[in-house]
This record gives sequence, structure tokens and C-alpha cells, in this order.
Amino acid sequence: MREREVEKFLYEVVTKSHQGLCLKLKDYVGIPDRLVVLPNGHIFFVEVKQPEGRVSKEQEFIHQWLHSMKQRLYVVKTKSEVQEMIWKELK
Repeated sequence: MREREVEKFLYEVVTKSHQGLCLKLKDYVGIPDRLVVLPNGHIFFVEVKQPEGRVSKEQEFIHQWLHSMKQRLYVVKTKSEVQEMIWKELK
């Protein structure tokens, strides 16, 4: 499965199934792909990778920085990981 397909699925699940926002982030090296805002007040970052994809050194640095700022961040590679992430955030 391609990264683009997982990202599209993430967008559809967040915006259509849960009436949230799934904002595309860009312009900064290493920044996560998406910022998700759910109606229950949960806000978190999502990095989308293809199944064999790996996080780059720049992304690792940003991910560690976000964690140090007490921000939630997920790396998802499949549609099932997207569903698990959403389920966890909706609890």
C-alpha cells in the first residue's frame, strides 16, 4: 500500500467519519505530515509512511522535540494503524 493511500484514508476517516480537521503540514523539513483536530478536543500530529518506510533523521529530531513539548505524535503505515490511532484518541 502506498503512503498516499494511507494518507487519503486518514483524511477521510478524520473529516468524514468523525467531523474533525486533518490539516496538511509542509514547508519545514522533518515536520509531521498532518495535524489532526478531533471534536472531542484531542489534537495530535501524524506522520504517514509506506509500510517499509522509515523516519528520517530530521523527522526523528522533530518527533523527539514534539514529545519533549508533551505533544502526541503517531507514525502510521497502514489503514489498520490509522483506525487504531483514531480509536485510541476517541476514548
